[in-house]
Amino acid sequence: MGRPTDLLQMPDFHMRGNCYGQDAELWWAEDDAAKRIAVAVCQACPVRVECLEHALSVPEKDGIWGGLLPYERKRLIVHRRQKAVA
Repeated sequence: MGRPTDLLQMPDFHMRGNCYGQDAELWWAEDDAAKRIAVAVCQACPVRVECLEHALSVPEKDGIWGGLLPYERKRLIVHRRQKAVA
């Protein structure tokens, strides 16, 4: 899906999230300080799990979704697949 360019592309739960109304650049930032801010916003978000599950199912390759960076989501997908096989 890539980076949503407007609200029409955002999942419906987005308007209930802590990120709603925040600077979207945080969730696609390259620098570590901005990433930490975005992850911190996600930690107490009421739709964090829903957001993460969306990112895993689409799958979202970029950005911070559900409080996880892309490499963390990839690890989670691998873990879930391994667990399902076992």
